[in-house]
Amino acid sequence: MIGNTIFVRGIAAVLIVLVHVNLVQRPDLDQWWPGGYWFAPLFAIPVPLFFLLAGYATRYGAEPKHTLWHRLRRLVPPLLVWNTGIVFLYSGVRVGSGEWILFLLTGYWYLYFLFVLIQLYALQHFLARFGWVPEPRHLFLATAVMALVFFAIAELMLWTQGASAEFFESVLNRTIFPWALFYCGGVLLRQDPKWLRAIARRRTVLAVLTVAGYLLFVAELRAEDARFGYNPLQQFLMSGLIFKTCAILLLLSVLARRSESLDTSTHGRLLAAFGKEAYGIYLAHVPILLLVLGLYDRAGVQIPFSLEPPVLWLIAVFGAWGLVKIVRRLPGGWPGWLLFGIRGGK
Repeated sequence: MIGNTIFVRGIAAVLIVLVHVNLVQRPDLDQWWPGGYWFAPLFAIPVPLFFLLAGYATRYGAEPKHTLWHRLRRLVPPLLVWNTGIVFLYSGVRVGSGEWILFLLTGYWYLYFLFVLIQLYALQHFLARFGWVPEPRHLFLATAVMALVFFAIAELMLWTQGASAEFFESVLNRTIFPWALFYCGGVLLRQDPKWLRAIARRRTVLAVLTVAGYLLFVAELRAEDARFGYNPLQQFLMSGLIFKTCAILLLLSVLARRSESLDTSTHGRLLAAFGKEAYGIYLAHVPILLLVLGLYDRAGVQIPFSLEPPVLWLIAVFGAWGLVKIVRRLPGGWPGWLLFGIRGGK
């Protein structure tokens, strides 16, 4: 098994918050904190890592009829509540426009993750209901080919059409095509543990491939900026696919060895606390971040440029984590169900 998945969820949760702090505060990738382009590849890890964890946690194959219903109860109400609030209050998109309709139906900004997850769960459920349950390794290979084609087309569009490639980041990111690879990778690792053992045996090879992928990713991001003056593609570069895949496998291998030491360490316990509430942190951190920034503007608060990202990062992480904890304790259960797909007190 993947060591203790709670630590993996904790790492993904805190990383995704930092990604969005940078997106809000520093549009230019070379100014992202910390490290600009040199740290940017690590920001590409949390979303595919979340999809892998979702696949790892799912029950593959024949499943009870109510399984999909339970999953939708956890995903749909929070998607509707958070998405409606953000689209109407913060998006700045004209009501009734095509872009507004797209966001309202499929999730504004970071909430596309839930929309894609709904697609994956529904597709898996209905295929199983019709008796089509392929071997996990065959499913993984098929989705790997699909991802390679998707990334190759995105890459071709980038270097031939320039800014038109943003369509992949803003619209096609809401489809299963670039993400099913990681979801089905999680399914494969859960259903056939020999692959985890194989990864552990090849840790050195993975480390070399991760470093090579990282250097290629940084070089391509810089080349993209040099040619277009910004980065139309960030998530769907081919070098990024290589890096993300290798880095995630390496991370899982390392954490599997260190899970016992993390159990007793201070930073391990903190990661575990965030990991337990990773879904709630994911849902709530952007609204909290936008609210805090609005209050800053009204109060005229000035934070030194170098300190702004880490300060906002801590506020958003602990604020979202605290909100989930508070909602869990509210009586009645419906606030937790609407906001986080949970019951109060559970």
